[in-house]
Amino acid sequence: RELNVAMVSVGFEPSASDLQVLMNFVDKDDSGEIDFEEFAVLWRVFERTLHTRDKMAILRKHSSTIFLSASQAADCLDALVDRKERLEAFVIFYARIIDEENMNLCLAKFSTEERHKLTHRLGSINLLNPYHPEGSYRLDLAQRDKRFVAQVMISLAMNEKGRCLYDEWYSKYSTSGMAFQLPRSWLEEVPHEGIYSFVYSSRTPHLDHRRRIAEDVLGWRFQPPPSVLDQMASGDHGSVEELELA
Repeated sequence: RELNVAMVSVGFEPSASDLQVLMNFVDKDDSGEIDFEEFAVLWRVFERTLHTRDKMAILRKHSSTIFLSASQAADCLDALVDRKERLEAFVIFYARIIDEENMNLCLAKFSTEERHKLTHRLGSINLLNPYHPEGSYRLDLAQRDKRFVAQVMISLAMNEKGRCLYDEWYSKYSTSGMAFQLPRSWLEEVPHEGIYSFVYSSRTPHLDHRRRIAEDVLGWRFQPPPSVLDQMASGDHGSVEELELA
């Protein structure tokens, strides 16, 4: 009861099962009570948790009023040493980043395991970047969004020169000792069951096709490059030679 009162006083409202887990964690002598040393351990846990919670609350409050580039978000992530804080910060920043095609700058700050956690929280399609598709994938084809990602990645692989799909594995392919080879039928539609994993790597990316996927499939929109008339209207005239050549 006293532990519950202490928890509530610092902003936590734990369930009975949560309280029991905490007691088991700090009550090393199984006395059913918390002595000073055990309380000190518990307080350090509280302090770290509260510190993280306060920082994330500030981020949530102020992020709703700003937009930022992927590069700026990556710099903010670098400022966070704690891995959990970094994960939470990216989730907060995600919807405020204006250049999705550069999201890889942020994702590079995370391990493979952390990326899987982000995919679980934000969704596979939201983190799919056809401009920077390189990396490892493990897709449960029973899930619609995972099938969508698989279809996009297969489309990329078929339109880029050379081999792009490595270490392919499909759980429904039962012949052991033989490498999985992508069936032709998958070019039209992937199956609705099984786990499909692979590593994507391309030496000759087809940038036009990647952009088509970004725009036509994912619905990304890019600002067109400024024309000469736009530059003149904005006062950015450049040199006479540049205007004539344009």
